[in-house]
Amino acid sequence: MINEFKLGTNFDIDLLESIINLNQLSTKNKVTEMYGSDRYHSKLAARPGFRLPDIDHTQFEAYVKKANEAGIKFNYTMNSIIPYGSKGNLVDHVDEIVEFVKYCEQIGVYRITIANPMMLEIIRNYAHSDIEVEASTIMHVDTVSQ
Repeated sequence: MINEFKLGTNFDIDLLESIINLNQLSTKNKVTEMYGSDRYHSKLAARPGFRLPDIDHTQFEAYVKKANEAGIKFNYTMNSIIPYGSKGNLVDHVDEIVEFVKYCEQIGVYRITIANPMMLEIIRNYAHSDIEVEASTIMHVDTVSQ
């Protein structure tokens, strides 16, 4: 049996290379998924912008590509409970979110983690994306009916 781990990232390529090396050395433990957000999209993330890495599209694309090539899936976290601070502001940014979701899917992001049900509606009904979506623990889902 292999223990599989999901690990948060700071988008440091050295971290990813170390994980790839550890995965090659270990027969019992593997990092199979990395997750994270970037500073530019901090309004969609649970963490404040100052705690998120300031990376550009080229760095993001290279990171996701290298992870995928090593068999490590990438999960982009859009897990703010109130993206953009309010429902009205979220609605004002739907086009931007749609564009970013499509971009994430295009570059090989495997999954998006959300904490607001409106984000699922945007991903499915506006972006028309089939990207995998995961409910964040931040949602505090306690029952199936939630």
